[in-house]
Amino acid sequence: MKKTILLLMSILLFSNYKLMAQNWVNGGNTLSANGRLGINSNFSLIFETNNTERGRITNGGNWGIGTSSPGAKLQVNSASGASAFRASVNGSTKLLVHSGGGVSVGSSLTPPANGLYVSGNAGFGITSPGAKVHINSAAGQYPLRVQSNNLTGLLVHDNLGVSVGSAAIPPPNGLSVNNSLIVNNGGITSTNTSSTGNGVYGKGYYGLYGVGSNVGVFGNGGTYGVYGFNNNSSGGTGVYGSGITFGVQGNVSTASAYGVGAISTQSIGLYAYTGNTASYAGYFIGRVYSSGGYLSPSDRKLKQNISELGSAMDIINKLQPKTYEYRQDGTYKQMNLPKGKQYGLIAQEVEQVLPDLVTEATYNAARTIPDKQAVAPDATQPTATGMQTQQPAAQNQGEEIAFKAVNYTELIPILVKAIQEQQQENDLLKDRIAKLEAAVSAQSNGSKGMGNDIPGASLEQNYPNPFDQSTTFRYTIPAGATGQILIHEVATGRLVRSLEAPASGEAQLHAGDLKPGIYTYTLTVNGQVAAYKTMMLNK
Repeated sequence: MKKTILLLMSILLFSNYKLMAQNWVNGGNTLSANGRLGINSNFSLIFETNNTERGRITNGGNWGIGTSSPGAKLQVNSASGASAFRASVNGSTKLLVHSGGGVSVGSSLTPPANGLYVSGNAGFGITSPGAKVHINSAAGQYPLRVQSNNLTGLLVHDNLGVSVGSAAIPPPNGLSVNNSLIVNNGGITSTNTSSTGNGVYGKGYYGLYGVGSNVGVFGNGGTYGVYGFNNNSSGGTGVYGSGITFGVQGNVSTASAYGVGAISTQSIGLYAYTGNTASYAGYFIGRVYSSGGYLSPSDRKLKQNISELGSAMDIINKLQPKTYEYRQDGTYKQMNLPKGKQYGLIAQEVEQVLPDLVTEATYNAARTIPDKQAVAPDATQPTATGMQTQQPAAQNQGEEIAFKAVNYTELIPILVKAIQEQQQENDLLKDRIAKLEAAVSAQSNGSKGMGNDIPGASLEQNYPNPFDQSTTFRYTIPAGATGQILIHEVATGRLVRSLEAPASGEAQLHAGDLKPGIYTYTLTVNGQVAAYKTMMLNK
């Protein structure tokens, strides 16, 4: 009995000690010191309601809600359709982990699936961000670097420059693009107003490549609007333009400036090419000036089917030079044709003689650059303070004028050949005249010994000379003398006319059936030769 009583007392004392040590009772506890709730053995502490686990603390110290094996200090796992976590301030949601996998900060709005939605500004390295994303780095640190497979795609350098497609150091406060840059809508705007530096600088196969519905690249500068430079010794292009209306267009508003300037110290300043033989590598509306001359390819190795030119004088005699003025009315005025009196040929008449020298051409009024257009032909124009809205330049929907053009350069060889033929004929005529003069001199010397020195006798040059219908001879003969004018054809030396020379001192010759050519006319007094001269008949 004593043993039983002793055992019961021992159990009661032990039970009372455990309850006093834990200090927890159902219904609430009043503690005078720190209390403990937990397990002293190597097991997890599980929290249950309604006989269902609601969370646990593992023997390793990780807290898990909705999971029996949390892998972090705190892991929350929600069932499908239930948000995993929500933190609120004064009833307003400030952090939400949504059931779709996204996170919403500062709002209860549903974030993008597996994404992030931030209601306010996000700051990195700054407690008061002034933008949706505001990154502030210390000196010597890069604010932002974006990489893929360890290759840098975007780098914001601590010099405030940006490098795209490379980790290379960009220009301070500038942009460096390793490959190509494509910008739509607003395009690229630079407002660098300093005397040094670049507005937009590009380097690569295309240093700067722009595509637009109206203008691909627009530049406005005090010295150069657009400046292109290529230092590739194997070739390349400084400025390349491709467009439906204009590939490259330059406009100036001052009299001393150039619309398009091309300069080269080693090679070609301006190169233009067209693969269409019916078109032109260059089309100029207005006068063209060249200080160094104009060159055409003429090397023998470039030519084939070479043959001698026939009678050039026959060709020249068929051409009909004209004087005229160009039309300045309506659309013709837009062609900027020369004003005032002009000298030239009519293309349709040349075409009848030399058809290869006449080309069909077209003036398209829709491609005319409007007068005094000194602004960008787009709806916006860069300024020092931003983009200035302007009225787009209206496209001229005028007519097309088809016309014929003459290649005057090709006339030069024909003129050279004609001059050569004329010179050959002149040399022949000189020879014949010399022979005729010798014959006349012999005749004079054999006429009663008087020769050409007859007192009171003289002969003037006929007028007009050359002539085509008639000409007048003026002369003097001694009183009472009998005079004659003998006309010889130089080509044959034969006498073709003999005219009486009355004492009035004037006689007329009507061409009649005389052939065009060179003639001599001789004044004889009483059968002796007094004087002779030459004349030309044109018909």
